[in-house]
Amino acid sequence: MAEITVKQQTTKEEAREAIVEILSRFKSLLLEINSKPKAVKGSELDRLASMMEENSFIYAMSRITQSDFENLDSEGHKQLLLKCGLLSEKYLLGVRVPKDVEVQEESIPLSEGCWKVYLDKCSNVCKVEYGSDKNKVQIISPNGIAGSETLMKGAEYDGKGFAKKLLTAAGIETTEKNDLMMQNRMLDDGLFYINKEEGWIEKEKYFERMTPPDFLSIQDYKDVIVKAVYEDTKGELIFTYTVGGKTENLFVIKASNNQKERQWPTASGTNNTIDPNDIMYTTPLYGETKVPCIPEKFPKGNWKITAFEKSFTKEYGPYKIRTNAWRWVDVWELAENKKKRLEWRLKRDSNGNIIKAKDSGLLIHGGGWSESALDNKKGTNKYTDTTLGCIRISNLDVCLIEKTLNAYLNIKKIDLEVK
Repeated sequence: MAEITVKQQTTKEEAREAIVEILSRFKSLLLEINSKPKAVKGSELDRLASMMEENSFIYAMSRITQSDFENLDSEGHKQLLLKCGLLSEKYLLGVRVPKDVEVQEESIPLSEGCWKVYLDKCSNVCKVEYGSDKNKVQIISPNGIAGSETLMKGAEYDGKGFAKKLLTAAGIETTEKNDLMMQNRMLDDGLFYINKEEGWIEKEKYFERMTPPDFLSIQDYKDVIVKAVYEDTKGELIFTYTVGGKTENLFVIKASNNQKERQWPTASGTNNTIDPNDIMYTTPLYGETKVPCIPEKFPKGNWKITAFEKSFTKEYGPYKIRTNAWRWVDVWELAENKKKRLEWRLKRDSNGNIIKAKDSGLLIHGGGWSESALDNKKGTNKYTDTTLGCIRISNLDVCLIEKTLNAYLNIKKIDLEVK
């Protein structure tokens, strides 16, 4: 049976549902005991079975119907709920009723400034709505009945801490699993976590804040030119758009192009000649063969952003922003040394010149994938972390680019200049 916690502020309808659920679970417990052999006679649970036959309070309540509640006011619902709560607590029925529970006559209007957490019939969170007041929340039942405003004392606005505050207000245990569920729910409902100071924000408002309204209002991109410029020394990726002869910044993003120092063409960078999975290979152009190499920086020059591809992997984050860039890299090979052992060396032609190969597949991406939904989507990954030559930005900025420029990229490619 699923664990259920009744909210401190509940409605008559929610109280009735909890009462009926507790009594239903108690009846199931008694039926289970009655089906057991006589060897268990004399136990506390057997005595409960006898109480059922004596028309006790429990027996009477087990026969209650929805119509029996109609003449009960809020206080009557409260007292009945508290008694059933004691029954649940004593016999471990899995429904927890707060000692200070309050029962309301009817649903309270939705508050404009409150966060709102919607629950389904299994008391799971099915929707979260943004609220401008980070300290207040309303819980909405599966029947659409809103509870009163609940004050979340000391509500932190950081990602995981705030998710736990919402869980607590909804009467859901703050386990790691539930916390992750709440974060995912918030992200799926169009919320982004920015930082500890700003906290959570509606995704659309974030995009609007980061993107000029003039660009967002454009319906036809036929006469619009979007360009991206990455300057390594500044650590910036700047998107601009030109329309009607006027060029404006679209957004300015922090970015890097750092590579791990490697002496050998292996993922670890060590002279590992045993594990073939550790060898670094080129991503060859069509029709060419991949060869061992040491990745280098994103090549300078003029390229194109060609596609947004969903990723959701540890290495790349939510999207791979594909480019048509490629670079020349030195080719390596394994050869026997004087001791007849394999070792890495640069591959040379008959004239002693180092052989070069084309390496493509270069991206703009995030990363830092983990079990935390916040790490995955908001960009806690360090944009300065190393890549294999790709330009790295935060996951949140990846989502910004994809959301803002997806429609544009369906019409024309985006120019990318790398300085």
